[in-house]
Amino acid sequence: QHLDDIKFVVEHLQHQWPSAPSPTGLPLHAMGDGTYLQLLVHVALAQERPVLLVLEDRMQDHHQEAGYPSLRERLQPFARIPWGINQRLYEPGSQPSETEQLSQNEALWPQLTTRGVYSGWGESGDPLQLSVLLRYFYAHKALAQLAEKQDQTELAREHYTGANQILRDPEVEARLKHLSPSPEQK
Repeated sequence: QHLDDIKFVVEHLQHQWPSAPSPTGLPLHAMGDGTYLQLLVHVALAQERPVLLVLEDRMQDHHQEAGYPSLRERLQPFARIPWGINQRLYEPGSQPSETEQLSQNEALWPQLTTRGVYSGWGESGDPLQLSVLLRYFYAHKALAQLAEKQDQTELAREHYTGANQILRDPEVEARLKHLSPSPEQK
């Protein structure tokens, strides 16, 4: 079954990206240990293709149970920066400055669909919905941290508040308290 899964993934990948490197000649374990994935990312980045990462924490345990490194571990060699509700991979040292990251992420927010995100998950919520809400939580938090580093207090407050509306988090609440008071609060 595992070989059939690998074959399906490679065929689908090569259908979508005909110039993708083939795993032919690589040892079988290269598909599970991250060798092939790292090769794909290196080649995609060299071709100036953006590589976006959607981390699913539920899948991390599945990989480790199967005896494989987690996706985080397999992608350790790459720089990961916030990119909307995802992350974008770069070769180390080639990622945009924090100022550019802030600008790029701020520009992405108007394009994100947030209807229903701030009404919360609720006890009857679908587990798949929770995953989406967590992506928005972490995206808000990452953008707030970038803004705070660059002394953009109002933008940081806006996104820490957005994160806190989705999920009460002690770290986020502490950062909100740490920010200087907003002009309305003075």
